[in-house]
Amino acid sequence: MASPSHHIWNRALAFGLANKGHNVTHIGPDEDKVVKPQNYTHILLEGIYDHMNDNFDLNDMTNYSPAKMMMEFENWCVTQCRIGLKSKGLQKLLNYPSDFKFDLIVIDITGGTCFYPLIQRFNYPPTVGVTPFLLPPFVSYGLGNHLFPSYIPWYALPYTTEMNFLERVWNFLYTHIDIGLRYFNQYAEEHELAKKKFGENTPSMQELERHISLVLANTDPVLDYPQPVPPNIIPVGGLHTRKSKEIPHVRFANRVR
Repeated sequence: MASPSHHIWNRALAFGLANKGHNVTHIGPDEDKVVKPQNYTHILLEGIYDHMNDNFDLNDMTNYSPAKMMMEFENWCVTQCRIGLKSKGLQKLLNYPSDFKFDLIVIDITGGTCFYPLIQRFNYPPTVGVTPFLLPPFVSYGLGNHLFPSYIPWYALPYTTEMNFLERVWNFLYTHIDIGLRYFNQYAEEHELAKKKFGENTPSMQELERHISLVLANTDPVLDYPQPVPPNIIPVGGLHTRKSKEIPHVRFANRVR
């Protein structure tokens, strides 16, 4: 997912696994200048940000209507997929031996779904999805969770849990249109792009998504609107946060004086 904030979250997870002794290969569009664990390998999907910065204005997007934001988010996901699938970084990963084994694949399913065919490429290892972007309804829907548009506001609407009848109607429509666009439009476009890279026999995005058995969601009922989730969706809000350092008491006291 071409997003610095997503990368910070995903990197924290990858570093955490590496620090536990696992060999981690992390593929994405962000370059890292931080100190990395020795058993951590980063493969860069080059060129994505250059293209996105030339074709999208993030400052303008903050002023978009909810409907335009929905369409632009889909366009963002498909565009980054188009560039990422052509990258040398992805080809480097695909050049791994055909019998190379990953014990686990972790995919940012917020917007990295065109890389689902990697599940098939590496012979269907256990797969976990992550979403640093709270728990959007299209992720809940894909994992079989019930939707609650009567009191869970869609992410781009300025509503709270206390909605009047008309707001609930709009919230219902945006929630389900968003899901429809993802599953019947975005996935179809991404599947056509993926077939050019992975071959005509590439399963559909929906079929590959069924191999995801668990999702880690960056949401916390203390900070976000609480909602019931099934056992295969685990809230891990704040996973990327680090332990605070102790305040140097002497220096702090001197500055106060």
